[in-house]
Amino acid sequence: MLDRPVAGAAGSRPATLGDDPTPEALKAARLACGLSRVEFGLALGYRGISRNTVGQQVYEMETGRKGIRPAVFRLAQMFQMFGIPAEFRNRTGKEAIE
Repeated sequence: MLDRPVAGAAGSRPATLGDDPTPEALKAARLACGLSRVEFGLALGYRGISRNTVGQQVYEMETGRKGIRPAVFRLAQMFQMFGIPAEFRNRTGKEAIE
């Protein structure tokens, strides 16, 4: 997890995922945050009947089987740049899925 913005070139905005929501960029953000697909999906606000359902949703976005909504991509950008708030990281229990 990154606790501060990623350093960019001098005088430019911090390095981000880019402006296009690609499967590769989403996966790169998840890996940069050090999260599993389930943890990343829960932090992004996805819910399902089981933890596997949440992980499956992220897998489908990372492989291009499911489109990535702009708001989800922007949230992933913010996670990569500034880290994931503790309240979002802790949504890994059963209560987060219900």
